[in-house]
Amino acid sequence: MARQGDADGEPFRVRLESADEFYQRIDGGTADALSVRSEAELARLFAPANVRLLRELGTDEPTTVADLASMLDRDEDEVADALNVLERFGLVRVDPDENGCVERAAVRYDSVEISIPLE
Repeated sequence: MARQGDADGEPFRVRLESADEFYQRIDGGTADALSVRSEAELARLFAPANVRLLRELGTDEPTTVADLASMLDRDEDEVADALNVLERFGLVRVDPDENGCVERAAVRYDSVEISIPLE
């Protein structure tokens, strides 16, 4: 099932690539993936806690931070911070409350494809 922001059912694509490789791809007209510049950045974005959070979001409709924190046995502030990062990268949709804090969140894709060149 396609999620919000993913009308065609395509997976979220991530490429580990240098800035030069990114600009070559963009100049060639291919802007089909998120560019991640280092293994460390990739590891932070897809840390086990974030993957678990994404999977939990994928099992339900938009979920509150309090519910997620309870389900994942994590602090609410920590979950909200992780959701903000995942939103900046385009993986989740976050609905803020009247104070601009994360209130509810939903995953935008059914899957993630990561491309890591080995040459």
